[in-house]
Amino acid sequence: MLPVHAAPEGKRVALLIGNSNYAVGPLRNPANDVREMEASLLSLGFQVRKVMDTDQNQLKRAIRDFGNDAKGAAVALFYYSGHGIQSGGENYLIPLRASIDKESDYDVEAVSVSSALRQIAGARPDVTLLVLDACRDNPLASVTRSGTKGLGRMDAPTGTAIAFATAPNTTAADSGLFARVLAAELRKPGQELFDALRNTTAVVKRETGGRQEPRVSEWSITDRVFLAGTTQAIGTSPDVGPGSRHAAAPAPATAMAVPATSIPVVRADATCQGCPAMVVIPAGSFQMGSTSDEEGRSGDEGPLRTVTFAQPLAVSKNLVTRGEFAEFVNATGHRTDAELGGGCRYFLEGRWQTNTGQSWRSLMFAQTNDHPVTCVSWHDAVQYTLWLNARSALKGWRLPSEAEWEYAARAGTRTTYPWGQLADRAMANYGRDTCCGPLAAGADEWEFTSPVGHFPANAWGLHDMSGNLWQWVQDVWHDNYHGAPVDGSAWLKDGSPTERVVRGGSWGSNMRSLRTADRNKYVSTEAFPIVGFRVVRQP
Repeated sequence: MLPVHAAPEGKRVALLIGNSNYAVGPLRNPANDVREMEASLLSLGFQVRKVMDTDQNQLKRAIRDFGNDAKGAAVALFYYSGHGIQSGGENYLIPLRASIDKESDYDVEAVSVSSALRQIAGARPDVTLLVLDACRDNPLASVTRSGTKGLGRMDAPTGTAIAFATAPNTTAADSGLFARVLAAELRKPGQELFDALRNTTAVVKRETGGRQEPRVSEWSITDRVFLAGTTQAIGTSPDVGPGSRHAAAPAPATAMAVPATSIPVVRADATCQGCPAMVVIPAGSFQMGSTSDEEGRSGDEGPLRTVTFAQPLAVSKNLVTRGEFAEFVNATGHRTDAELGGGCRYFLEGRWQTNTGQSWRSLMFAQTNDHPVTCVSWHDAVQYTLWLNARSALKGWRLPSEAEWEYAARAGTRTTYPWGQLADRAMANYGRDTCCGPLAAGADEWEFTSPVGHFPANAWGLHDMSGNLWQWVQDVWHDNYHGAPVDGSAWLKDGSPTERVVRGGSWGSNMRSLRTADRNKYVSTEAFPIVGFRVVRQP
């Protein structure tokens, strides 16, 4: 087994370069690409140096300064989004205002990738990752034939990995997909760096129908490297007796695992077979709500406030499934509010209508036991948590507070969505891009609910924190956060006692509702085919 790379006292540094505003062949996405990467790397504890729309002197200066940043670093990450080209066996980054008429001009007007790599290697960081999202068509084809499509393979010093947005000698579209997927994969806890790059390749290749296939061109890293710490699902460890609250031994050291995203390991409660799999998230603080300039923001998402959690919290890895809810019903004989006559509320023909013949057992669309249970009221969800408390040696099962839900969804990020700044059908199950309703064109093939765990988890290992189903939380509805608790507890005073908060958006939502800060409400005794729930407990 390869050793885990350990650098507990080291630092993580990154240089992000985005060149968009070329006079010839301008690009739409490098600015967004850099924002996606920046948000991901900041959440992982990187010191980020960012430069945009650079000429040659600015680009060389940024690389020189980054070489100084990388001295003594545990991880140095270099990311470039812009035009790049291969000529004479060398890869070049194309600055703005480059004047290239013949092959010899590349050395004078552009910046060679090998020179940048030498600058970084001279600083001797433990691990270097060079990411080149630069395989666009040659913007200078009209003035020279010397450049080859795409970038070529290159040698890597020991401790270095080189990743391209597409295969050597091919070009990639200016779509931003590679950066979005890579940023999300890097944040996944418990995932080695190599697996993050491999998964990025698989997702991008799938979403483009094979037209773009990212490649790890070189890999000379001999250790196992984790950027987002490690995580472990709980609920599946047979070696711990009933009622055990034992924490496992600390995980092996990682490459600069950041305390804010390092997830403690908690063993299973062996008395609770069939209970939802749980992931423990760390104690900490975060800014709850949205800033006034966030696109799609509503006034009920403020004012921003700092919420602090003194203790870790166990959160269900997935939404509670139809199979898990069926086990509860079979054991207790519980009849849901929908089954007692309330029916399931559907939005049909422009208005909400009640279908009294519908319940979680029989919906207007098909589900398996792996789909999240829906058409259950807030009261039904609470009854499920009471049953968990009765059958489990570990107590404290309940719905999350609204603050706990948003803290878990953000997973250390401050981006609009858990995965970045832009909505992405590869990351969540949602409806139309504008409003409203299911089955928009795109990578999301699910018209209604999707099986839990189908879409990528967030940085703390939780699935469907955006999309699939809205999620009931404990709190009664308030129109804003004035006077809201700052200790993470549920806000149960005042407000609208008949209405409870739901978070996360659903298969029928537009992308605005998938934003991490977005809030909604429903009557607590009513059931909807767009609402489900997840559970929490103390670890």
